[in-house]
Amino acid sequence: MRKILAATLLTLTLSMPSVMAQPIPAQEITLDAEAEARIRRAVEALVPEYNRRLARDGETSANDWIRQKAFELGQREAELMKQRLGRN
Repeated sequence: MRKILAATLLTLTLSMPSVMAQPIPAQEITLDAEAEARIRRAVEALVPEYNRRLARDGETSANDWIRQKAFELGQREAELMKQRLGRN
C-alpha cells in the first residue's frame, strides 16, 4: 500500500498544472535528479500521516488531505522550476 500510495502521489504531484504565467510545454520540463529526490522524500514523508488519517478519519478525508498536500508540493516545485528557469 505504501509504495502504491507514494507512486500515486508522486504521479499526481508531477502532473499538476503549473501556476506559471507563461506555461512551458511539458516536453521542455525535465526534473533533475535533485528535484526528483526532493519530491520522492516529500512524498515518502507524507505516507505515515496519510495512513494515520486513513485509519482515524476514513478514506475520503485522508484522500482530501493528501490531495491538498500534493497540490502544495506541486506549487513549491513549480516555484522552484520558475526560479531555475529565471521566470519569477
